[in-house]
Amino acid sequence: LTVLGIFSSVPAFASGVAPGTSISNTANVSYTVSGIPHTGTATNTFVVAQLVDDTATWQDAGAVAVSAGSSNQALLFKLTNTGNGSDTFGLVATPGPGTSPSFIPASCRLYFDTDNNGVFSGPDTLYVPGTNDPTLAADASVVLLAVCNIPVTAVDQSQGTVQLVATSKTVSGAPGTVNTGGGIGG
Repeated sequence: LTVLGIFSSVPAFASGVAPGTSISNTANVSYTVSGIPHTGTATNTFVVAQLVDDTATWQDAGAVAVSAGSSNQALLFKLTNTGNGSDTFGLVATPGPGTSPSFIPASCRLYFDTDNNGVFSGPDTLYVPGTNDPTLAADASVVLLAVCNIPVTAVDQSQGTVQLVATSKTVSGAPGTVNTGGGIGG
């Protein structure tokens, strides 16, 4: 199996100040016009909005070798909240074909790597959408396993892909959308 997605070796960190924080900025000016000194001060306060963002990265060193007809084959992912506030994420493991010749992994499920050993094992917890969606503080991460079955029709040297998709449950919309009522600070 191989993974379709973003691969990054650069750490991702949350941006800036926590949502709901009030920030005040004061500007002072002094100037002289025709020999007469003038001064002025103005203060503006605003509340920091929540930035919703995440990064999902594939953690395996390369393509994972599997056999046709094998079950419970796992790929390792790390999901990091790169927003500036706590967020809850809905998760989906989306299987697809790889480069030709290809196969599509079947019956994909997600597990939390509960024992932190990087492989699918007994203590790992099944992810159940809407029941145990991960809530991550800014810069926090969780390690997940996409566990799939390989079809008996897969041929030697063929590839399949699995993509981890994480969706914020705080707000929704296209990237860059401003949601003026959702979350802390809008």
